[in-house]
This record gives sequence, structure tokens and C-alpha cells, in this order.
Amino acid sequence: MRRPSPTLLIGVLSLVAALAGTAVAGSDVQSSAVSKKKVKKIAKKQATKQINNLAPGLSVLNAENATNADQLDNLDSTDFRRSNELIGATDLGTIRERSAVSANIPPGVLGSADRQCGPGEQVLSGGNDFTGTDAAVVASRFDPPSGWKTFLQNTAGSGDATVTVRVYCLEP
Repeated sequence: MRRPSPTLLIGVLSLVAALAGTAVAGSDVQSSAVSKKKVKKIAKKQATKQINNLAPGLSVLNAENATNADQLDNLDSTDFRRSNELIGATDLGTIRERSAVSANIPPGVLGSADRQCGPGEQVLSGGNDFTGTDAAVVASRFDPPSGWKTFLQNTAGSGDATVTVRVYCLEP
């Protein structure tokens, strides 16, 4: 039998060294794996750092105890506060209903009518009433910049349908 050539010996030694090196590197990675507990600790530390940067003095020490979460300065959550005063209906201003018979819609026609708030007033809501035996409101919605608009379909064979649009406005 012939002796192995030096080239073959070098190749086999290189292969053994390469495989042994991979096995050693792999075992090191497993032993230094980051545990779930360590990941949580790092994440909490980073989150706390960000909170302190964005909102200094903010604390959530009692997050697990929310027995008084509906309280603010010992007031019930149904009370609203501005500065140190309760806000009541009189603080909001006067609400005015603006309405008028806005349109008479002929038979077989889809018509619309609108009503606007006064100068400087803000729309809060709106609605409508109508007369006519065969009529239906198709839409009733905010009509920019400060009004309410209603679309009424009169499906009657004869006779007008009358629509009254109402808009509720907050005075300045």
C-alpha cells in the first residue's frame, strides 16, 4: 500500500481544523446567549431612559394599582376642570337653533335645503323635519363652512314635500 501524499495530509488536516474551529465557535455562542430576562432588563432601561428624556419627572410607580384611575385631584371623572374651576353649560356660551322652512320639493324630485349659522358661530349639530306622505331624507349633514344641509327625495305622484332644516349653533 502506498503512503498518502503530502497534499492529501495537508488537506485532511485543514478539514479537521476547519470543522473543529466551527464547533468551538458554535459552543461559545450558545454559552453567551442573551436570556429573556436580560432582554427585558435592557428594554426597560432603554424605555425608562427615553421617558426621562421626553417627559422628565413622569412616573408610573402605581401602574398595577388603578383603584382611583377615575379620579383627578380627588374629583369624579364626570367633572371637567379648567384651571381650578368646574366648566358648566354657561361657560360654553349660548346655543342657538336656526331653522326655517327651507324648500318645497316637487313630486319625483330629489331636492336639498340648507340653513347657515350666524357670523362667528360654530355648528354643533343639525337635523330636519319634513311633511309629505311619500318622501324620504336621503342625507342630512354638516355643510361647510357653518351650516347644515338636508337632501329629500319626494316620491309622491302629486303634491310638494316641505323640508325644514335645523342647525344648532354655538355663539362666540
